[in-house]
Amino acid sequence: MSKRAFVILILGFAVFAAFVGLRLLSVIYTDYLWFSSLGFHDVFITIIRTKTLAFFAFGSVFALICGISIVAARRYGQPTRIMALEVIIDGDVPIPPDHSLRQRYAWIGIVALLSFFMGVAGTSAWSVVLKYINPTSFDLADPIFGHDIAFYVFSLPLYNFLQGWFISAIIVTGIASIVSYHQDRAVRYDDKRWITTPHVRAHVSILAAILALLLAWGYWLKKYELLYSFRKDAFFGAGYTDLNIQIWAYYLMLFGLVVLAGLLFYNVRVRTWKIPGFGAAGYLGAIIVVSWCIPIIFELVVVRPNEFDREKPYIQHAINYTRKAYRLDKIEEVPFPGESDLTADDIANNQATIQSIPLWDRRPLMDTYSQIQEIRSYYKFRSVDVDRYRIDGTYRQVMLAARELARNPRDLPGDTWVNRHLVYTHGYGLVMSPANEIAAEGLPGFLLKDIPPVTSNGIEVVRPELYYGEDMRDYIIVRTNTPEFDYPKGDENIYTNYQGRGGVLLDGFLKRLLFSIRFVDPFILFTDAITPQSRIVFDRHIGTRFGEDAPRRFDKIAPFLRFDNDPYLAVVEGRLLWIQDAYTISNMFPYSMPYGRPYVREMNYIRNSVKVVLDAYNGSVTFYAWDTSDPLLKTYMAIFPHLFKSADEIGPALRAHLRYPIDLFDIQAALYNTYHMTTPIVFYNREDVWEIPTEYYGTVDRPIRMHPYYVMARLPGEDREEYILMLPATPSNKPNMIGWIFARCDGENYGRLVVYKLPKEKLIYGPMLIEQRINQDTDISREITLWDQRGSDVIRGNLLVIPIRNSFIYVEPLYLRASQHGMPELKRVLAVHGDRLAMGEDLNDALNRVFSITKGVPVRDTEDLPEDLKILARQAYQQFETAQKHLQAGAFSDYGQSVEALRQTLRRMNENE
Repeated sequence: MSKRAFVILILGFAVFAAFVGLRLLSVIYTDYLWFSSLGFHDVFITIIRTKTLAFFAFGSVFALICGISIVAARRYGQPTRIMALEVIIDGDVPIPPDHSLRQRYAWIGIVALLSFFMGVAGTSAWSVVLKYINPTSFDLADPIFGHDIAFYVFSLPLYNFLQGWFISAIIVTGIASIVSYHQDRAVRYDDKRWITTPHVRAHVSILAAILALLLAWGYWLKKYELLYSFRKDAFFGAGYTDLNIQIWAYYLMLFGLVVLAGLLFYNVRVRTWKIPGFGAAGYLGAIIVVSWCIPIIFELVVVRPNEFDREKPYIQHAINYTRKAYRLDKIEEVPFPGESDLTADDIANNQATIQSIPLWDRRPLMDTYSQIQEIRSYYKFRSVDVDRYRIDGTYRQVMLAARELARNPRDLPGDTWVNRHLVYTHGYGLVMSPANEIAAEGLPGFLLKDIPPVTSNGIEVVRPELYYGEDMRDYIIVRTNTPEFDYPKGDENIYTNYQGRGGVLLDGFLKRLLFSIRFVDPFILFTDAITPQSRIVFDRHIGTRFGEDAPRRFDKIAPFLRFDNDPYLAVVEGRLLWIQDAYTISNMFPYSMPYGRPYVREMNYIRNSVKVVLDAYNGSVTFYAWDTSDPLLKTYMAIFPHLFKSADEIGPALRAHLRYPIDLFDIQAALYNTYHMTTPIVFYNREDVWEIPTEYYGTVDRPIRMHPYYVMARLPGEDREEYILMLPATPSNKPNMIGWIFARCDGENYGRLVVYKLPKEKLIYGPMLIEQRINQDTDISREITLWDQRGSDVIRGNLLVIPIRNSFIYVEPLYLRASQHGMPELKRVLAVHGDRLAMGEDLNDALNRVFSITKGVPVRDTEDLPEDLKILARQAYQQFETAQKHLQAGAFSDYGQSVEALRQTLRRMNENE
């Protein structure tokens, strides 16, 4: 490379590094301002300080390791570097050009660059380091090695990270050193073979010896990893083979690697490739024979023939520790008879429960809300939430949705920078409707609607503006010279000026410059609309759509927490608040079954330890320490002492809207289906495995998995209705119902998990059996078929299983939607109890039909019918059969004529009765 090219390369790299560095500094400083505006600057300082120290610590260690190795390689590669250029021409030995200084600078740059990347890799362990420094005891030891669970959750991850990082560092160092030797021709390919100098062999032996010691350390750590073994299909964790053969294989591998390291150090004197070559081959052979083959053969020959007897204690460990990790051991099991003897009096005595059954499902309701309440194209409903309110003295379940600003700039009146960032800054208001009411034309009845919000129930919204929401991704600038659009009013628009505390103050040129660099947006710097009182609001969305792993605003503050997928809106004392459940999780709980992808340890411990609340106007975020018994939360509270507030500070108005989270309940229900079996032999044989049932939902003709849903119900033995989250359970591959799992959400009972265990000796209809009965009912099938033929889609809602006294009733709403851009309307309700099934125009109508036989309605004996009525009855039946044949054949004209004839026959029967 010429000197000019070298200088250009250096200058280009310097410019690129300067730009990246400036961008990085702008992000760091503006993030500091963002954290400070929320009162969490100490959280930012703790995280950035730990990352910085980790970057310099790991980068410096690598620079030391790699630097020493490269210096040695450069020194011992010098002879071949010079001699390779010695060419005798006419008896003269020319003086080779001196490239050593340029190469020295190049290698300094390479080592610095590699150190930078290795330092960046080290920053990923910032939370691991902080948890290692601030451990909290679980007061529970693992059943094999006797270590507190804290060792596995807080210490072992750091040891594993260090071992992996040092192995990477040695490998990268070795590659760089070989490249240096190759550059100096100390490693070269001549005459169809590789040639190396003795110094190269000695150098490689030292690095290989260090690598062998690191691998030996890894085998010491691997013995603890046995507690997370996937070897057995019957249970998770270390089994008989793991603790009697595999662990000794690891010890043998450890011993062999230490011996190999000694031989490699000895090879520094001998300087041959035989010791490293035979050592590497022996190591690979030992992996195959000692670490793999012997345990597999032992498992097949010794363990499998007597599997249960040998694995029984380890199966018990897997059951116990999985139940503790997910708190399945706290689930209360209550026998429930599941009778089919309800009467109309029982329905009358449980009207509060009946009137709270949610007929509106969130998914079709979303389309209905969008068509009748978005009002303008620049407003969008992103999701429908479920909550409960006390309305006119009655505890009621409601559906509600926030009217957010559209994310797509094309939905705005004009796609300009001013409109996107200065004018259209916020959404406005919400809609709310009872979960169980059907208004005119099958539409929901509204408790809150329109712009500005119109209420009919006393729920007042003082601040309807939404500056923060599930899908607000653009940054905005408020308190500018440009008025903000507030809401439409007739042919005019109402404008406003933000009065909240959200955002970062843009009170200087430097801040505007840094934000302009951060967002790569020069308009921030050059616009005249910004004043010293202006505030820039960014990272304001809490949704997880479009491939995001976490809600940005919450995850940025507390990246060590896992957030529920369903943030929900609540009206609390006139303000709109977003509530989000947050979890502490780990994948290091011994013997606990992982949840997630098969054979991947994504997570095997979870607690709903934090409740997060966001003010939709001010943007203030509050993290409440909800479960202070959680050791992980205690550690995070020690690391970030000013981040969390006590749950005692939650006011009663806000506490009334907290609920048991769906994601956690879904995980617990899925695992409980297997881990309710606590006897090893029953667990091993899978004698009583449950599963989450399926249902027909929407317009899809194939069954889909049921999801948990919130309902209001008066549980047996209780004197009032309460808010619960529930899900039925069925035996594996069987359609009958075997359990009914629910989480209580109100008052002192919050968080209590209960399962109603149903008797195994009799049939209790499961959701799919009910769905099949609906499909086989001729009257219902005929009406659904008629709707489909008229160009409408029939949407089936959630099948709800509601406990009444000592029994269940089943309710499923039916929605009708025009095939082309139609709006779902709730047209029918299906109700089932025992062997009785009926469809009505609303829930009361359906229940009256189901329980009509209990009201003493006289049934006329057919033997007493006049002869002419008998003739008409037979005629009506024949006409019905004919109509069905025409319908099945697609002869709709003939079908219509048969139905008309049937109508005339029924009219004559009615006249003669």
